[in-house]
Amino acid sequence: MDHDSSSTAYSMVPLTTAITAVGVVDGGTPPPPSSVEAAGGGVLIVICQADGCLADLNATTTMSMKYFRRHKVCVAHFKAPVVLVTGHRRRFCQRCSKFHELSRFDDSKRICRRGLAALRARYPY
Repeated sequence: MDHDSSSTAYSMVPLTTAITAVGVVDGGTPPPPSSVEAAGGGVLIVICQADGCLADLNATTTMSMKYFRRHKVCVAHFKAPVVLVTGHRRRFCQRCSKFHELSRFDDSKRICRRGLAALRARYPY
């Protein structure tokens, strides 16, 4: 996935570099890509689930930004049609609040087919 530097404020680097950049000591088994525990302080730094994304979601304070921190996704990858997560092409479902395989979506929709079916069953107008 190509990222245009004018459309996103985040630089893309390998995850090992991202972990070092947020203050984790090198060596040992790397933590999960969506959360990093800082050495010594026990502070949890939440980062985006997308491969190589350095977005620090702890810097967000408004209610809408707390949503992104809770679901471990940055604004850029929340809206992106295709995102690499653990090496797989995914899209963030705005109904389920999870990354799903692209095959679970119709065209460019941001809600998976199962989520759309649930909405149609709830509001059958």
